[in-house]
Amino acid sequence: MENKDIAKVFDRIGKLLEIKGENVFKIRAYYNAARTIAGLPISLKEAAAIGTIKNIKGIGGALEKKILELIATGKLEYLERIEAEIPAEIIEMLKIPGLGPRKIHKLVDILGIKTIGELEYACRENRLKNIDGFGVKSQENVLKGIELIKHFRGRILYDEAESLADEIVS
Repeated sequence: MENKDIAKVFDRIGKLLEIKGENVFKIRAYYNAARTIAGLPISLKEAAAIGTIKNIKGIGGALEKKILELIATGKLEYLERIEAEIPAEIIEMLKIPGLGPRKIHKLVDILGIKTIGELEYACRENRLKNIDGFGVKSQENVLKGIELIKHFRGRILYDEAESLADEIVS
């Protein structure tokens, strides 16, 4: 697993923790680790082999264990556990332009929204504009984003489809 892949995992964890409304310092630790890892001049595989991951600024013992698990297995039990705690449709809301994890947390927490359909309905009823951080314009942008998701749902890029087809054939 490359540094960029590990950085993406930590960034995703940060987003999911933010959706859950977790401790801001914990969230920031994952975002900072993702940025640090993405900018490292050395491969984390190499750092793991020589035992220097713990020397990287901002990477503590808990994050080091997660990095080693990712390098060894290519997956992370902690990420899988967080993803299992959050409904898939709420995670899918991250694809809507203009909706970040903090705003998604507000929608779930304040309006009790659990699906993209409920979000669309709330937009059409003008309920988002009354939430701090949202306005009429952002409500319109969320609706446009939902339409885009509906339009492109189930479609994938050609090169992704080609590699998937190659895997199936072989």
